[in-house]
Amino acid sequence: MAGAGLGGIFFGTLSDRFGRQPTTVLCLLLHLALSTGASFTPDYVSFIVLRALDGAAANGAIYTAFVLAVEVVGPSKRNAVSMAISLSASVGYFLLCLLAYYIRTWRNLQLVQAVIMTPLLCYWWVLPESPRWLISNKRVKSARDVLQRAARVNDVTIPDDVYTSLLTTSAESNEAKKRFTITDLLRTPQMRKITVTVCLTWIFITGVYYGLIVGTTDLAGDPYVNFALGTALEMGLAVLGWAAMERFGRKPVIAGSALLAGIGCLASAGTTGLPTVSRNFALVGRVVNAMSFHCLAAYTPEVFPTVVRSTGMGIATACSRIGSMLAPFVTLLGDVWLPLPMLTFGVASCAGGLAVCLLPETLGLPLPETIEDVENSGREPQRKEKDKSVTSSALSWYLNEYVYEALEHLALSHTASYYVHVHERVPTVL
Repeated sequence: MAGAGLGGIFFGTLSDRFGRQPTTVLCLLLHLALSTGASFTPDYVSFIVLRALDGAAANGAIYTAFVLAVEVVGPSKRNAVSMAISLSASVGYFLLCLLAYYIRTWRNLQLVQAVIMTPLLCYWWVLPESPRWLISNKRVKSARDVLQRAARVNDVTIPDDVYTSLLTTSAESNEAKKRFTITDLLRTPQMRKITVTVCLTWIFITGVYYGLIVGTTDLAGDPYVNFALGTALEMGLAVLGWAAMERFGRKPVIAGSALLAGIGCLASAGTTGLPTVSRNFALVGRVVNAMSFHCLAAYTPEVFPTVVRSTGMGIATACSRIGSMLAPFVTLLGDVWLPLPMLTFGVASCAGGLAVCLLPETLGLPLPETIEDVENSGREPQRKEKDKSVTSSALSWYLNEYVYEALEHLALSHTASYYVHVHERVPTVL
């Protein structure tokens, strides 16, 4: 978990500096090498070191590609793409359970999870770079090549004046020449508020998510069956979360499900004298919390601007690992007082749900491109009349109005299968 957290920060920053596509492929190469090496380690210390480095690479690959997928679609399909990727994570967990059931030797399991990643190395040739990132770094010609490729796939014609306007907007942008760092997440008031709130939300919701997953294997019956059933429920709730966010928005769904999960955990803590009832409340808390977890993963990239989106996502996932590392220790509080673990998870889940209320709603809005867009988002409407003048938000308007609806097929075809494979990498939950 510590390796995954540091990897989120390092590779997130690397992605904002050098691009989404090369960072993703680099992480895949490192993951393949490190995961294979871990299956042949002669001692425990070597295994731990390689697993930590592997966690960093795998986490970097997951969320860098996640950001890439979000950036190549327009607002109308962004939620569907994000939730499809998040749902594929649950599919990966389910396949992991099957692999662990039939492959009981950990070395063989580790090796299989490494080798299964090999086909994804073709992404060096087939995965497009994010046009948003290219344009924000004044590489408009490269962005034009990517967009024209997408237009051909979708049989769409993009007017030449759109490219001319994008070139002009990029050239006159105040932030185009700047190199952004982690400090830019805290430099301005609105960015500081979003970053701190997102980090706290990830700590709370992810800590509860992993804490309740660990508790699933302690239930009566076969631990593999329990884990598989819990994962299957996650898949159904991820679909429900997708439909709900499309209808009601991001904030109400994430906050509502987190609060409901917290109530389930608190009810479980209050009924420890009735083991069956308490277990059922805990299961309710787990599956509803899973919905808030997947929806939060889909929502987080939407609140950060393109220039620091991967860095912000990396910081958020790094904070999530803090909650993940604390979760097993919270379960040990039951030795002090039996209801204390579920009481702690209930309070944490409710706190995460309330924190989400401080973030901006993003349903139907274009992704922010610059920090200036984020700072101005609360002062003026994001969408105005079709004004083609060069402003700080003109780039975002052009990309969403004319371009990214033509990239939907690329996002769906090149990313969904990727996450199913990547999320088969970690055998620690079993």
